[in-house]
Amino acid sequence: MFGTATTATLLSLLAATQLDAVPGWMGVLAAASWSPWLILGLPAGALVDRWSPRTTMIVRDLVAVDAEQLGTANSRLYATESASTVVGPGLAGLIAQAVSAALGVLLDAASAASSAGSSAHMSPAGSVPRAARSRCSSSAAVACWYC
Repeated sequence: MFGTATTATLLSLLAATQLDAVPGWMGVLAAASWSPWLILGLPAGALVDRWSPRTTMIVRDLVAVDAEQLGTANSRLYATESASTVVGPGLAGLIAQAVSAALGVLLDAASAASSAGSSAHMSPAGSVPRAARSRCSSSAAVACWYC
């Protein structure tokens, strides 16, 4: 979430400083940043509902939680979103000043790819490694907690 808030500011800085965008084009850029929500939001939601939880997590870094943990998870999610909205633009300014807006956008893309790669190596919830499954025989499955 910090990447999203940071990149939005970095793209605006990049357009203003490197591309000499005039106020009208800056307005178009701001409006374009919301277009995916308007154009793809509902169809993407319907599509994601058909994916397995692991696939969804890999594609969007979305983590499902148990029903009893839903309130805590939602409060943490919204707290993180609020913090990123406040901290993101300032962090973008620091990154643009330290390295450049273009490199900041590239760093955000690399962090998103790293996160997706890490999620791809996670095993689905409730799955048991193959080596552990092979140790269980069908007759001992009741006594084997991970079978």
